[in-house]
Amino acid sequence: MNNYLNKKTALETELANIEWIVWSISRRFAEKMLESSDVYLRERAVDIYDMASGLLAALLSLKEVPLDNLSGDIIVVAHDIPPSHALTMDRAHIKAIVTDNGTKTSHLSILARSFEIPAVVGCSISCAEINTGDLLLIDGDAGTVVINPSAADLEKHKSKEIRKNKKTLSAKKEISLNAETKDGKTFLLLANAEDSYGTEKIFSYGAQGIGLFRSEYLFLRSGEPVEEEKQYNAYSEVLKKCGDHPVTFRTVDVGGDKVLPNFFSYQEKNPLLGWRAIRFSLDMPELFKT
Repeated sequence: MNNYLNKKTALETELANIEWIVWSISRRFAEKMLESSDVYLRERAVDIYDMASGLLAALLSLKEVPLDNLSGDIIVVAHDIPPSHALTMDRAHIKAIVTDNGTKTSHLSILARSFEIPAVVGCSISCAEINTGDLLLIDGDAGTVVINPSAADLEKHKSKEIRKNKKTLSAKKEISLNAETKDGKTFLLLANAEDSYGTEKIFSYGAQGIGLFRSEYLFLRSGEPVEEEKQYNAYSEVLKKCGDHPVTFRTVDVGGDKVLPNFFSYQEKNPLLGWRAIRFSLDMPELFKT
């Protein structure tokens, strides 16, 4: 295999273009992660492809399909949706997601559940068999996709949806009950959130406050440090919506699998336990103070 990590050799000696070098290097690192016995590390290969796709799009002057400001309702069918795109999805108009790649613990799956968008990931052949304009019947709970379903399929799904709604309504009747154990010990039921939209929803599910507000998502959406005024406005909005309920803000947790493009982590055997979170903040006092 040619050594494309050597920029001078690849560019000057082998006459490979820069786009091919970017793709080769990213593929090499991604393949190493895919060889890991750790499921979590294998899933992080998508982050490398995400970064490489952005670089290639810029180098080739390609226009990416935006998912953040849609004019109508759609179902997104894709080979994969990188974390950078998933974070800014138009929640009002994206009604479902189908991808070739992914698992139930991938970033996309976690965000889709948080946004309450039905998603079926890991279909492997969805892009090859689904065409624009097809009618899709998607069951996120069962992980099934039916292309151009029959009347019988639609009726069966409708019956299942009615049963699910009844179950949901039954569960919601218990939302107002106190959070306590059988021996009478009460406790606070807190939820995690990453924006004001999520903050609104947690109370409809019986939460009594925010146990963890993930401030890093402000940084990850823009890909760079966030100015003080923008942070102030975001946190203030959350506090106003929570009223007297408790809120815990986490200091920006970047590093490890949450890569902020303008910063570089150290070469570590286990970056998830290394230069990240509070250790990152203490090494970046100006960012931390802001």
